[in-house]
Amino acid sequence: MALTVLLGASWLHVWSMTPVQTFPPSTLQRLRLLYLLCLTVLTVSSIGIFVMRSMEMSGVSFSEVETVLSAIILKTHYGSMWLLRLASLFCAWAIWWAGKRHMTSRFPGYSLLIAAVVIAFSQSSSGHLADFGDFSVQQIGDWLHLLAVSCWVGSLVAITFLFPLSSVGIEDQNDYLHRLADRYYFLFGPLLAVLVLTGWYNSWLLVRNYPALMSTPYGWILSVKLLLFFVLVSRYLAPPGHGLDRSLYVMKFLRRIRLEVFLILGIILCVAFLIHRVPARHQLHLATLGSADQHVDPHVYADSYEDEPIVRLATNPPEITVGAPVNITVSVTGQDGSPLQGLTITHERILHAVIIGKDLEVFAHIHPEDITPITRDLLEKATFTLRYVFPKAGEYLLGIDFAKDEKHYSKTFILSVAAAASMKEPEIDISTRKTFAGYDVSFSVPSGPIIASTETKLMYAITRKGKKVLDLAPYLGAAMHLAIISADLKTFIHAHGIVPGTESHSDHLHLATPAKFGPEIESEVEFPAPGNYKIFAQFKHQGKVIVTDFMVDVQ
Repeated sequence: MALTVLLGASWLHVWSMTPVQTFPPSTLQRLRLLYLLCLTVLTVSSIGIFVMRSMEMSGVSFSEVETVLSAIILKTHYGSMWLLRLASLFCAWAIWWAGKRHMTSRFPGYSLLIAAVVIAFSQSSSGHLADFGDFSVQQIGDWLHLLAVSCWVGSLVAITFLFPLSSVGIEDQNDYLHRLADRYYFLFGPLLAVLVLTGWYNSWLLVRNYPALMSTPYGWILSVKLLLFFVLVSRYLAPPGHGLDRSLYVMKFLRRIRLEVFLILGIILCVAFLIHRVPARHQLHLATLGSADQHVDPHVYADSYEDEPIVRLATNPPEITVGAPVNITVSVTGQDGSPLQGLTITHERILHAVIIGKDLEVFAHIHPEDITPITRDLLEKATFTLRYVFPKAGEYLLGIDFAKDEKHYSKTFILSVAAAASMKEPEIDISTRKTFAGYDVSFSVPSGPIIASTETKLMYAITRKGKKVLDLAPYLGAAMHLAIISADLKTFIHAHGIVPGTESHSDHLHLATPAKFGPEIESEVEFPAPGNYKIFAQFKHQGKVIVTDFMVDVQ
């Protein structure tokens, strides 16, 4: 919103407010204040979005994100675009400061417009259509669409802020408001043409067909946006007539603008939702894949089956270093080396990857869908990309889980990370009550000491501020996800929790999880050998995923 208004205000300053000298000092001061508000919000939101995106890309928590910021800024495409955005914001602030005595000229308007155009480019270069590459036709179309809608919509908001209805009736002000309205309506035709052409092209790229528009959340939100847009456009097909009374013409113009701002807020709200939704054409692919989910038993592991799939990893860069984002390519093939066909979704993802450090402190649960939607092409090639920033040096276990033909496969790899002091040996801590992100979690084993090669029930009880948490929600189709690792990194188990009293593991537990449950969760696990194990578990409450960790001694 801040970028839209900054673009619209600077465009209004350059195009419609002419000659600038005829506008009263109070209006120009309000324009300067509007610039200040836009730059402040844009700066704060840019920093916040960058931190959140860094956490998503690296898989680290907020308290650890500072350890990966420099690597993301210097070694990722998103980081380079954010640097471009930061440089443009710095220039915009310098222009705003230098222009406080030159608001009667067009220099501040032109300069801020250029800075805002560059910021818009950085935004379109990190959105859905940036997957086609910088300066691709798709990305340029998205950029032009953003510029056109900002010049139109942002200038509407700017006019509402700059010109109160009380300004109508003063002869001098009627004159410049009359000129501003004329130039504003003259601008509407070219901007509408750009909006329609680029908007149609972008919608085709992200939706592709009518069923996707009607059957996906992305399509529904886009439909609402289009409806609001057509209502807004219809008001411009019959603008207020000039007539003979300039005051009446100006009054109608300002009143119409204020009503249209409410329509604009609805459109911008839709855009905000669309930015964070999976595009409709990708969601239909996922829906098609999801139809096979009910045939997958998440507790059947197939390491010992004949004709077992082969998993190969490749990292880019080949040498993994601390703090640098790494792309991990996972290729799944049959025994003949051809891409494995028939991979099915289990627990809402095509592939699960668990990363655990040698110190048993570093933990991440990531998926290919965190980076890009799963397409038919990716499935046919059976090759998927993971992205992670390793925060410490040393050895990591990478566990890969996937499903095919009603069987669930688990593969493990050891990755070495260099360029810093290695991780320490794990500390043995067998305490059974801990606090994680404000949640008090009690861990117990009802049967007593854990015996190797014996199925053991693990129990979790979750409270918050002394009260039982009764509205836990499923996370990736299960009450809880557990990643269990032996202290020597030789044994890895990916298990799932259930709500006590519900269906068992063998009866497709992820389909039987209630929408709300708590405070207890249980899981049945068989530890293959004696020793110390770390159990990482994830549960979901009020939209947040909480990670817990406990150690057990298996006899």
